[in-house]
Amino acid sequence: MDVEGDSMEPTISKGNRVLISPSTKVENGQITAVVNDHGKILKRVHFEDDHICLTSDNPKYPPMFWKKEDDPKIIGRVVRIVKRV
Repeated sequence: MDVEGDSMEPTISKGNRVLISPSTKVENGQITAVVNDHGKILKRVHFEDDHICLTSDNPKYPPMFWKKEDDPKIIGRVVRIVKRV
């Protein structure tokens, strides 16, 4: 997957590529590929009691929250980041 935005800076930069391991089972804090109303996005996932929180590494982006029954579709977790040279 090609990275287009800066929400995961400094971990993942615009122009990098990421390898996604397809799975809906991800751990708290892992970087995941998610499909939501905005398309495919990369975020860290955090499972709370009654909701799911997706966070960016870049502090200028606020967290996103979903009720568990309205959760976004998790495509998989990032297993490799290929940095642009």
